[in-house]
Amino acid sequence: MAILFIPSLAALLEKAEAQKGYPLTQHEVETLRDGATCISVPDELLRSMDPLRGYQDIDPTKCWEAWRDHRLAGNTRLA
Repeated sequence: MAILFIPSLAALLEKAEAQKGYPLTQHEVETLRDGATCISVPDELLRSMDPLRGYQDIDPTKCWEAWRDHRLAGNTRLA
């Protein structure tokens, strides 16, 4: 089983950062992750979501590092 964030963790963090107007701190990223809505789904379902979304969601176990990589890759409006 895998964790599926609704909305995606990437979308949640992008929205929060856009509202803030500048980069989120590690504490803010981890706090948002910890308070996000998520459900448990079969691994296959989670893997099938990325092509439909057009991006890979943030890994919640390495949230801060994955978020920094996501931003550095130019995947957000503020990157």
